[in-house]
Amino acid sequence: MSNAVEKIYDILLQQAIGFANSKILTIKRFFGSAEEFFNAGYGEWVYCGCFSRAELSKLSSADMVTAKNIVKSCEKNNISVLSIWDSEYPDILRKIYNPPSVLYYKGEIPKNDVKIAIVGTRKSTDSGYKIAEEFSFNLAKYGITVVSGGALGIDSAAHKGTIRAGGVGVCVLGCGINSPYLLSNKGMRDAISEKGALISEFPPDFVAKPYTFPMRNRIISGLSLGTVVVEADVRSGALITANYAAEQNRDVFAVPGSPLNNNSKGTNELLKNGAIPVTSVDDIIDQYFYSDGSPKDFLCDINVPNTTFEFIKPTEKKAIKENAELKSSDTDNNISVSAILSEVSDSARLIYELIKENKQIIIDDICLKANLNIMDVQFALTELEINDLIISCPGRYFEIK
Repeated sequence: MSNAVEKIYDILLQQAIGFANSKILTIKRFFGSAEEFFNAGYGEWVYCGCFSRAELSKLSSADMVTAKNIVKSCEKNNISVLSIWDSEYPDILRKIYNPPSVLYYKGEIPKNDVKIAIVGTRKSTDSGYKIAEEFSFNLAKYGITVVSGGALGIDSAAHKGTIRAGGVGVCVLGCGINSPYLLSNKGMRDAISEKGALISEFPPDFVAKPYTFPMRNRIISGLSLGTVVVEADVRSGALITANYAAEQNRDVFAVPGSPLNNNSKGTNELLKNGAIPVTSVDDIIDQYFYSDGSPKDFLCDINVPNTTFEFIKPTEKKAIKENAELKSSDTDNNISVSAILSEVSDSARLIYELIKENKQIIIDDICLKANLNIMDVQFALTELEINDLIISCPGRYFEIK
């Protein structure tokens, strides 16, 4: 785990590039630590080839005082800090498209391989609540870590079932661990942290905002081999978690329900789109374990493209730098947007026009309107960002630079 100085630099980087920024993977590929990244300076950041002018400006003016104050708050409140460079960082979470650069947590993050998320609507029915609690109870009894989001309804049922089983759970928050959000669930969250972990991407006193919950949802699914949606209407945030799970090459499970029940409309829609139906907890356990209890080879297919972590060889880095210098020189000569677009892929050009037309658009809508799968869209978006044509905004939105 990072020492005190490294923690400050880890947090400084998080504050500078923002939350849920996929560019942390590029930074990790180029540099050995956040401290090394900042010590390298502006020229090296340009050579990375992925930062916009606005981001470079923000990195240059990063506030060390704020980072130090966050570290002090963590120490005062017994909150641990884990960065993507730390060996203890969950490897399964490193494999998603935009892993958190920093995790704040209380308790101990479970190291076992099988974690299952149970999510659903905050306005659960009595039967939905009971299903979620019983599923989590039985999964926890089996030795599986249950992950959820600490909210009312299905999330609370999942956590309570885990606690009742004496099992290990993870609660991922959409706010800072010290934030006075949903105080009625504080006792439940504390109980989860005694045998598992209370986790947040956000600093201790960070207040929940509308965009922080979708950001939290990618961590819930990213920590888990599979996500079980118990009850969800068609606008439920649980469907966002399910979509993230699918994007991350994880399993999506759904509990079928009556078409007359609004809370089943979302789960039934998931089933129509290929989710695994669940009518018994055994349907989940059988996905990952043989009948004798031995684990299946379930870790082979969860890698997401564009998430390699090996460091670049010096000769390769030199070539990348020389190419970046040429691009920088070209920019100085005021190459037009149309000239840059002529050099990018067809998918990138199509997506650029979609973003331009819609002013601001979420990645899910890009996939739908461009008729492209999520991986192709992510690659195209990265291509556009590297060429300084678009910028990413909180909540997976994109707009023209």
